[in-house]
Amino acid sequence: MAVTALDIVNKAIELGFDKCGIIPVGIMYGNENRLEKRMAYFPQTKDNYESFRSFAHLQKSYSWAKAIVILSFWYEKYHIPNGVRDCVAKYYLTDGRKNTDLQGYKISVAFEEYLGDFGFQVAADRDFGITALRWAGIGIIRKNNFFYVEKGSYQHLETFLIDEPLQYVMESHIRPCSEKCNLCMKVCPTGSLEAPYMMCRNICVSCLTTWDGWDLRKEPFQNKFGK
Repeated sequence: MAVTALDIVNKAIELGFDKCGIIPVGIMYGNENRLEKRMAYFPQTKDNYESFRSFAHLQKSYSWAKAIVILSFWYEKYHIPNGVRDCVAKYYLTDGRKNTDLQGYKISVAFEEYLGDFGFQVAADRDFGITALRWAGIGIIRKNNFFYVEKGSYQHLETFLIDEPLQYVMESHIRPCSEKCNLCMKVCPTGSLEAPYMMCRNICVSCLTTWDGWDLRKEPFQNKFGK
């Protein structure tokens, strides 16, 4: 039995994902233009972003890939203990990438098995994502550089490559940022948000407390992180 794009989307929602979209692999070529703009605006980020060029050229590594399934998992539904509610990286309490007991992990595995059972060739990277994750029409990127759906920004995004040229753009009913608003830039604690949609990853709190946080005791911005 042939599986349609809508079948895949409905299965994702049935398993517990919040939203699902499917886009042609070729759309990702545009991601390289965004990288170029970001590196030109923040030259100090060039070394970090160069490795992401591969996200725009998936067929160099996956010649068989025809489409990308992008899913979002809403994690704000979980109760976060009051003691860590305002702390950096509280998301890791619900992170289902490696914790096999969490729902996020279980439904990710179940979805991958579903695709395989219907004969799709599939590739994914459950830890870090196999490509840029925000392009499937399931939400919008706001001026603060975060991805939003109707329920907000507390969304974990996940991608799967498949070998069939399917497409499904889920409607998004989200009011965009006001042209006049710059509140996120005013309150950014490290000044990472220098302009609308322009975030310097090298001094972003999220990056400094994860990828680049090798010794926070020596980090110049350590007093700006909050808890």
